[in-house]
Amino acid sequence: MTYTAGGHAKTIYKCQVNGAVQFSEEKCGPDARPVELKGMAAPLQPVDMKKLKTLEASERVRVLQSRIDLRQKRISQYRKRMNSEIKVLEKSFKAEADKSGKRPLKNSLKNKELVTQVKRISDTTELTAKGSLSEQINSVVLHYQSLIKAEEFQIDVLLRHLTFERSRGAL
Repeated sequence: MTYTAGGHAKTIYKCQVNGAVQFSEEKCGPDARPVELKGMAAPLQPVDMKKLKTLEASERVRVLQSRIDLRQKRISQYRKRMNSEIKVLEKSFKAEADKSGKRPLKNSLKNKELVTQVKRISDTTELTAKGSLSEQINSVVLHYQSLIKAEEFQIDVLLRHLTFERSRGAL
């Protein structure tokens, strides 16, 4: 994926390292392939505070609130995408388990027992070459958590500026 951050184009690669999916700015293995960012996946640039200071007080508040709203929307989208990717992984795992003839336990068992069997199946099927289901899900979760934390950090910065503007009576 190529995106512009601070004027520099960066490519992000996706590959398997020790059976786990990883993302890196450098080729992390022979199977590394560039990942294309879609829509909001490209990082937002921070608000230009010098330019912001040149605006009228009410406009500064509007710009800050607008950016906060946009970043909150991105967090929501990241969570939806993460859940969607996890569902795809789980379906693919189930298909692999069905193909190998190993069926998950019946619904009557406790969730803990089901998770144990799912892990055992994933560790004994062809998924081991790609990493277990839990490793793949963990990779997806870590990826989106880092994106969400970056957005939350920017929201905190914007909220501090917004609070300051409002305390000055810029409503």
